[in-house]
Amino acid sequence: MAKVISLNEYIVQKKKRSYSSRSLTHPIWFHEISDGIKSLALRDKDVIYNNIKYNYYDEYLYFVNRNHMALEDYTFEDYLKDTINLNEPFDIVHGVEFSKGYDLNRLSENDWENIADIIVRISITTILFQENFVLEPNQLADEYDWDSIGFDYNL
Repeated sequence: MAKVISLNEYIVQKKKRSYSSRSLTHPIWFHEISDGIKSLALRDKDVIYNNIKYNYYDEYLYFVNRNHMALEDYTFEDYLKDTINLNEPFDIVHGVEFSKGYDLNRLSENDWENIADIIVRISITTILFQENFVLEPNQLADEYDWDSIGFDYNL
């Protein structure tokens, strides 16, 4: 199972640069974690892909056999491209877990799931399209409902 460790370090770095200490009543701003989300997605893309392959390879084999296809003619990557719509939020078994940092413990479970989904979408897009097309977290954030994350569109 993939273990994507702490977005907390990215928040701390951002705060050291330009923010003073904030109380727990202030939102976490998406622009504070955007770079961390992208970095984690790119760093752990191979682990995330391997976990997805582990969880979906049997479905792929069933599909290929049912349709009388050769494995070399229709790869697992082809199957993912045809099966997963990366243009919208999705639910896929990916094994992303977080170690929640102190500064991020005010995020809801929904927010953590949204962040994990964005990380997986960026990772898989990068793997499937050979880094010719890398999604930006900001492009995806508006597609989700957030509980504890704020947005400042002027940045």
